[in-house]
Amino acid sequence: MDDIKLSPLQLAAITFITSVAADLIKRAYEPFFDSFKNANLARKSHESLLNPIYFSSRDLFYRLDSLIKNDGDFDYARFRYRDIWRNYPPEKREAHAYDDDYVIYHKFKSTLYRISSLIGWLEIYRRNVIMIDRGESKRVEKFMGRIAYLNTWLSDVRILDDNLPTQPDFTLMRDEIRGIGALVIDSETRSSVIDFGKFEESFDREDNFFRNISNLRHYFVDIHTESNKRKKIRLIGIALAVYDIMCSIPNKKPDKYIRDRVTIYKGMLR
Repeated sequence: MDDIKLSPLQLAAITFITSVAADLIKRAYEPFFDSFKNANLARKSHESLLNPIYFSSRDLFYRLDSLIKNDGDFDYARFRYRDIWRNYPPEKREAHAYDDDYVIYHKFKSTLYRISSLIGWLEIYRRNVIMIDRGESKRVEKFMGRIAYLNTWLSDVRILDDNLPTQPDFTLMRDEIRGIGALVIDSETRSSVIDFGKFEESFDREDNFFRNISNLRHYFVDIHTESNKRKKIRLIGIALAVYDIMCSIPNKKPDKYIRDRVTIYKGMLR
């Protein structure tokens, strides 16, 4: 059979038709491929961030538990931030003194770090899924619900029992919480939070970082006075929300001590 020879005009027409057909097919299936790609991205982001979120949540829960129990009867409110470093430098600290001023102030800053660190990891998580249709992943949707529950305890003034006496109560707005999360994200990697060393260095400069992060102190400073009962209840609610985040992470199980403390805290909120 003789080879079919096409004229230049016929070749051009075939090329045009093929190009148009390919473009139509691409447009028809592009939403499907985008959906698949986004779902895959959501899954990878979800899984890669769960581990650091779990351990950050666990560290924060232990610290909140210590504050709620009032271990050591620490009075964080007596410190004026950097004054303790000027008047009581590390070389003057007493060996193993549990109520040493230096130790207490370090715990004050590390508490701020643990709270802001978890907020930072959750902000990284949110940024990794914000461009994705969360309906593509039920796991992502469920986890975003846990984050929303924590934000409710951090920011909603209406969540507390109206039968409680009218008392001063402090909350941050949701945008302020996200702003704190953004502050502690590592500017180089954008995929993790800064370590405590960088946090401490930034905090001691007393600039915008210091002013925003230090607002978190209102959640836990001076919570054991009768006039601040609402503040203590809010802190218990925050601890329970942190526990919920821990429980939502596959293959991770909070230890018996944490589970026992949660049982007690749930009873206190009834």
